[in-house]
Amino acid sequence: MSPMASISPTRGMIRRRAIGLLLAAGASPASAKPDPAWSLERPYVPKGTGIGGGDVVGFIVIPGGAQGAVASRALVVALQDMGLSVVTPKVGVDGLLPPLKPWSTDIAPLDGKMIQDYNHDHPTLALPPAHYGVSYGGVFDTSAGKLRYRLSAKLHQRGALSHWSDVAQDKYFGNFFVAALATRISQTLDKASAA
Repeated sequence: MSPMASISPTRGMIRRRAIGLLLAAGASPASAKPDPAWSLERPYVPKGTGIGGGDVVGFIVIPGGAQGAVASRALVVALQDMGLSVVTPKVGVDGLLPPLKPWSTDIAPLDGKMIQDYNHDHPTLALPPAHYGVSYGGVFDTSAGKLRYRLSAKLHQRGALSHWSDVAQDKYFGNFFVAALATRISQTLDKASAA
């Protein structure tokens, strides 16, 4: 038996080997395939988990154990930026929603620019002139090292003096409006990570 065979690996050696295996397996956010069940997935790591005291690049960096609060705040802030409020469940004084619990919003009017952009992108399902609004629903999760959001959008219309009514789902492309919210959430997460 060689003298080297009796030496047990140190924690540092094990950690370096594990990091090497993860990198070799393609565990970077760019190579991860998104789960189609989720509208938005962003990988996260606790602050200070990078090598040499730096943070890991390509991940949302958050304080350890705060992933639920970060995910909830990003959702609530993005909705508020769009003029929406969460109606179910009731948001507490802390402004946080629980993970894996369905939520829904009220209806917020859409500006003409968004409808123009939608009609430009989807001419076969173009929306006729009317006042449009959108409401959202969904759920978020913080497991598996990712902040994940399942989002749905519902389009509403009304006349100048009438109440909101639902637009039939086969009359519009809902992913356009889901993408608008997903983009806002992602931007909010980026700002929170940079802070």
